[in-house]
Amino acid sequence: MMTTKTRRKTLPSAHYVTSLICGLSSLWQKWFVEDLKIVAGNPWEEVSPPKTDKLPVKYATDEMIAHFYEWIAERFGIWPFPKLFLSVKAYSGCRLMNLCGLKAGQLRNGRIVFPADLTKGRKERAVPLPDDVFASLDAFKGKVWLWEGYLTGLKVALDEKGFPSHQLNPVFSPQRLYYWVETLFSDYRKAFKDRPVLTTHMFRRRAFTMAWEAGIDARRASIAYGCNADTLMQHYVSLDEQAVTDDVFAKMNPKKPPE
Repeated sequence: MMTTKTRRKTLPSAHYVTSLICGLSSLWQKWFVEDLKIVAGNPWEEVSPPKTDKLPVKYATDEMIAHFYEWIAERFGIWPFPKLFLSVKAYSGCRLMNLCGLKAGQLRNGRIVFPADLTKGRKERAVPLPDDVFASLDAFKGKVWLWEGYLTGLKVALDEKGFPSHQLNPVFSPQRLYYWVETLFSDYRKAFKDRPVLTTHMFRRRAFTMAWEAGIDARRASIAYGCNADTLMQHYVSLDEQAVTDDVFAKMNPKKPPE
């Protein structure tokens, strides 16, 4: 794989190959072995991925989010859904599909409740919300799904901008919302190829990074956000490792006051 050139006539990076191997191993173990039980073993379990240098974690910064919201306002006008949806994602640190699949009944008692069967860690997670965010979601929620009202708002926004909306499917589906959001981000990246890449997952990384910068212990943050502590530090937290190193050694070797 690493010696075969891609369609762009370049060799795939070690990070790309590592990602594929880890993804295939997880697919086999989670679905084919544990859930579906159609195979006895995981053929990828003993495949060693290539060694790679650690890449810096990239998260959605304030500037990136502000620019993205400006672009959304130009495209959809004052429609509040995209900003509300992404604000909840950045605040809760949840995965995109978990957010898309929320039902109206999961919004209760000032919290969003992610049931155990919908979270990667198989544990229920009830996220307390600020009062204004909870009120906005409570006013927005539909009869069955939390986000089902986005379809009505999308049609209005498209009509006001003069875009065709006659092919818009009026039936809500979490999967369609997922693909709509991903397509929205894809369109943004195509429109601003010279800007830093912005993805939906970078909003999850933002939540973890903000917790780290607030001085919250990584293990406590991993419980709150529903993520393994080691995975959190390796893949989700953007930090200045040199600054951490300097701080640790300074605390372990405090300077003595001059006599």
